[in-house]
Amino acid sequence: MSVTAAVQARAGSITQAAFFQGRSDELTANGRRKLRSMIASIPSGADGIVVSVIGVSVSMGTRRQNLRLARVRAESISEFLDDNGVAGRYRVAVYTEFDVEQRSGTKTANPELISLDSPITSSKGKPLTTTSIAFEVSTTS
Repeated sequence: MSVTAAVQARAGSITQAAFFQGRSDELTANGRRKLRSMIASIPSGADGIVVSVIGVSVSMGTRRQNLRLARVRAESISEFLDDNGVAGRYRVAVYTEFDVEQRSGTKTANPELISLDSPITSSKGKPLTTTSIAFEVSTTS
């Protein structure tokens, strides 16, 4: 008798927003808690991890100021996740009320990515810095 096991992949994702307060580029305590919660939610043995970060700033006076703050926010989240062991492919975009600057990859080239064409918005419609972690977990049946 021959036994064959089929390996299948189960996909999942975790998305959170609002990691900063006001015009700050420092993660708040609640922002760090959200990121740790996201990390803890990645299943053991997950692979194909893709981290998408959209850094947002819409409240500064100039385009340059908004881009700088949005970039620093996105880099801060990426560094936090990387420093805490989230290994995978990182996709970082910068969003301002003036412009969207795609730093790596494209929005349509990677179909496995969660569609984050725009950031999550608050109840008042304000865009928020948004992070998503997509992954696959192999299962045997």
